This record gives sequence, structure tokens and C-alpha cells, in this order.
Amino acid sequence: MGLFDDSSTETQSQKAIRDELTLPYAFIAIPLAMSAIDGNIDEKEMECVGTYIERMRIFKSYDNEKIATMFSKLLNILEEKGLPNLLKAAKMKLPRQLRETAFASAVDVAFADGVLEEDEKKLLIDLYKFLEVPEKTATMIIKVAAIRNRNFGQW
Repeated sequence: MGLFDDSSTETQSQKAIRDELTLPYAFIAIPLAMSAIDGNIDEKEMECVGTYIERMRIFKSYDNEKIATMFSKLLNILEEKGLPNLLKAAKMKLPRQLRETAFASAVDVAFADGVLEEDEKKLLIDLYKFLEVPEKTATMIIKVAAIRNRNFGQW
């Protein structure tokens, strides 16, 4: 059984979360979940999430205060409602064309600290299926991230 089993129906809790999320919140929920999967949100992983916030147009109106509010709210939902509920609500809010980008951001976060842990590998497998990213595309995204992070920190 996977993290997202029985994802065909939306619960009241997931609907309530989805109704709270804006598109930027839904997007960041995906890489944030990857960062939190091991129970420790690493500084390098958060810097990676920050890179997406800096580069993507959906965050152009987000200043530091608005970003801090977003993280606080998402972490609160994560703690109170759990990872599966947050991710299911985020998926329902994300347009299909942003799901591959959200998956790629989660892959980048998984590789950010230079170590791909077992729980991160498992979540990546669950995520690509859950977000309906074609397996070939997901494999390509992961391979590129692995190549970019080879010999992490060594010159």
C-alpha cells in the first residue's frame, strides 16, 4: 500500500485544505512535502524551494513576509492534517501542466542535501504516479537531477 492509496475520492478534510490553498501554495506544498518526508526540514532543501519561489512567475508578488506566511500555513497544515491530505489537496488545485514542474521541484529538493534517502526515493516513486507524470518523463527528470548532483560538493 502506498502513501496515496484510494486517492480517487476527495475527503472533506482534503476539500477544506484545497479551498484554503492558492495556486502558489499548492505548488510549494509538493517540494515542501519532499523536504519534510524524513521529519527534518534541511536548510539546503529549503534553499532549493526558495530558488523556485525566486524564479517562477506565480510568486512574483511574494515578498519575504508573504513567503514566511505561506511556509507557516503549509507547515501547519502538514502537521495538523498530514502529508497525504496536504498533497492530495495540492494536486486537486494544481493545473495538469504544473504537475511535472512540481515533481521536478520535489526531485531537486530530494537531491539538495547530496543524499537521496530511502524515504525520499519512495516518495518520488509515489509522487510521479500520484501527480500523473508519465514514467518516462519522471525517469528523465530524476536522471538529470542525479547527473547535476554527481560528486556533490567535490571539485
